[in-house]
Amino acid sequence: TIARREGDEWVINGHKHYTTNGSGWEGTGCHLFAVVCRTDPTKGAQDSLAIIMVPGNTPGINVEGFLEPAGHRASITPRIKFSNVRVPAANILGKPGDGVRMVQQNFAWTAALIGASCVGVMRAAFEYALDWAKRETKSGPHPIVDYSVIGYEFADMKMKIEACRYLSWKACQQFDLTGGSEQELAVMAKVYCSEVCVDVCYDAMKIVGVDSYMSSHPLMQLMTDSLCFPLYDGGNLGARRRQLHNIIKAADYDPLTAAYAQA
Repeated sequence: TIARREGDEWVINGHKHYTTNGSGWEGTGCHLFAVVCRTDPTKGAQDSLAIIMVPGNTPGINVEGFLEPAGHRASITPRIKFSNVRVPAANILGKPGDGVRMVQQNFAWTAALIGASCVGVMRAAFEYALDWAKRETKSGPHPIVDYSVIGYEFADMKMKIEACRYLSWKACQQFDLTGGSEQELAVMAKVYCSEVCVDVCYDAMKIVGVDSYMSSHPLMQLMTDSLCFPLYDGGNLGARRRQLHNIIKAADYDPLTAAYAQA
């Protein structure tokens, strides 16, 4: 999506996908868009990435359709087209190039909260499987939770959940104490918790067995939700690990900052 400066206006053209809730409640568009765009397609993000505020009723904005995610069904994901959308030049936040820092900081606090979301999904999967294992005997003399092969699986799952819970708490604390300037733990929480979440949901499914593979089964629905966590809000394999790499290789990097969360 490109914003071209014409006099006292920005003229925006392009397409946006995965614009979560960008269609508003009625499916026609939201009240205000924060449009991440390039102001010069010949320059890199450090010089041209910008955020421009665009009122939703500006001519030229069209909701073209909706993407269908496998999970996260409570979130609407429209495709939006900007065709010669004109807004005042003053609607830019900062200047071209500032968008990089703004996007990184915005996605840092969402990263910590994704860690918390993952904990919730893991907890739901764990509790469902545990309740089931306490009632199911598989025609044996005892509930299957009494057997070590199942009990040890639950022990491993619970340790993973609590590790993610405390990492998410610490990530939010660090982000608050530093006013968002320290982002290492937040990004770690997103990467680690999202990948552990997939593992824990699958562990719960293995305990319950093939019935959990049915689309209507609660564990299958949780598993479907969990698969998105490593992929969205900055994919773990590319965007998020690249963030961590850049933080760690910086000349002023202090390995103990994350541990002490100092302001």
